[in-house]
Amino acid sequence: MKKKKLPDTVLKLLIVGIWIFLWQLLDWKIDQDILFAGPLDVLRTFGTLVGQGEFWQTAAVSLGHIAAGVGLALCGGLILGIGSFSFPIVRMFLTPALTIARSVPVASFVVLALLWIGSERLSILISFLIAFPLIYEGVLSGLHQADEALLELCRVFSVGRCHKACSVYWYGLYPALQNACKNAMGMAWKAGVAAEVIGVPAHSFGEKLYYAKLYLETGELFAWTMVIMAVSVLGGAAVQKLLAAVNWLMCCFFGTSKTSPPPAPKDLRLDGVCKQYGERQILDQFSAFFPKGSVTAIMGPSGIGKTTLLRLIAGLENYRKGSISAEGMRISMVFQEDRLLEPLTAEQNCRLTSGFEPRKTRRAQICSALEEILPEASGRQPVRVLSGGMRRRVAVARAMLAASDLVMLDEPFSGLDEESRRKTIAFIQKHRRGRTILFTTHHAEEAVMMNAEQTLVLASPQQSY
Repeated sequence: MKKKKLPDTVLKLLIVGIWIFLWQLLDWKIDQDILFAGPLDVLRTFGTLVGQGEFWQTAAVSLGHIAAGVGLALCGGLILGIGSFSFPIVRMFLTPALTIARSVPVASFVVLALLWIGSERLSILISFLIAFPLIYEGVLSGLHQADEALLELCRVFSVGRCHKACSVYWYGLYPALQNACKNAMGMAWKAGVAAEVIGVPAHSFGEKLYYAKLYLETGELFAWTMVIMAVSVLGGAAVQKLLAAVNWLMCCFFGTSKTSPPPAPKDLRLDGVCKQYGERQILDQFSAFFPKGSVTAIMGPSGIGKTTLLRLIAGLENYRKGSISAEGMRISMVFQEDRLLEPLTAEQNCRLTSGFEPRKTRRAQICSALEEILPEASGRQPVRVLSGGMRRRVAVARAMLAASDLVMLDEPFSGLDEESRRKTIAFIQKHRRGRTILFTTHHAEEAVMMNAEQTLVLASPQQSY
């Protein structure tokens, strides 16, 4: 018989209650109000403070100052972090200043700031100086975590810079920014209030702590400390809610990045293409011709160069010599991996790379098309919860629904059962729209099912077709 576990909320409240009880026991043990205040004393003092208008004025002043410092740090960290990521010279220029900000003691900053700007705006500057390096480095780290495979996908599908920033880069940045803001908020509150204790500006948390210490009002000292902790936690939660709202807006913002129909289809030709990795020759004087609107199956053993051939056509690999007449062609592609944005739905993944109709019209078209290839309502679920076969079908749907005149499918049916494979092939044929299709496969029956007009079997780097 399994033991029932307490709900997490109940367990957390129980733990908090135990700590409060231990706090009260310690107060009874010390029994010196001038040295220590228990939870009951703090609660009574807090009740008295809340009834005073000065309490709310103090909370508003300190909260406003520290929030302003963190807000400036957030804006500056985002702008300069993006600038440093885009232009390494910016990062080199900022590195000495950040080194100084991290290494100089906070007390030294406080003393200097008191000389320069006085006490009234002291906590703004100190909270900014503490929070900025954390947010700046979080932004840089997050941008560097952008998935290279998804950036390649954007390049193939001609996704615009703005849409790429709101999708691939944002979903690399978002977790790092959340963590950076959480740490920055906590550190900024500690440093900001410490600066107020030293500078003692009027109507601030620091002033109240200073005078409570000066007059040995231990209960008031504990009460103000609890207020500062509560405001810090609530401020951190507000920042996280703000980031979550921005994340939701990012999902809603991007759509099609194509504003005009694709160019007229044309033939695809490869002449004398040579490609090698190190000493290994993959293609040697390879030539092939793919008429516009044709369907071609590319077969051969693993490692022979099928994927490399598609990547060369897509412009993702460089070749040593030869020519490929794919310039100017709109391309959509299914990669060997699904390359989906995990937090987004199937519909949103398709919307990022598809269409040139008005956004609402295109969204309705995508949802309708996904119902042909996915179980009901799956298109509105995050792709991270879908099965491997369903994710593969989303990748195929994204390629077929994109505005292109050349579709390349790298083993598009891998991981699909027989029924799903037939449904996917029917979907491809329905949404082909006269485009040229190249697909790689290990199974001859798939070439037949796809009505391939020609089959190229890669067996050695010397072959041409």
